[in-house]
Amino acid sequence: MSDERVVRVRVLQLGRSVMSYEGKPGLQVSSALDGVGLVAAPGMDIRVNGTSADGATELRNGDVVTIIPRIKGGRGPLPPLATQGFFGQGTE
Repeated sequence: MSDERVVRVRVLQLGRSVMSYEGKPGLQVSSALDGVGLVAAPGMDIRVNGTSADGATELRNGDVVTIIPRIKGGRGPLPPLATQGFFGQGTE
């Protein structure tokens, strides 16, 4: 492909791989993922250059698409910090 008619991106799947992909101008995240053989499963976070994105996000030359898997575990959301003092004591 001619350089001016090519969009080159990198696709990172955290914890697994880094791949390069070339497409035509107008390339979308979903096409780039498909082109490198990846599928963003429900619950995965997609970022382009660190900004939240989805499959319809249009990519530009040099963009980095990052697929972040959902992190499992933990104990759920923490209460707001403003309602806790040091070491979990109330602020009253």
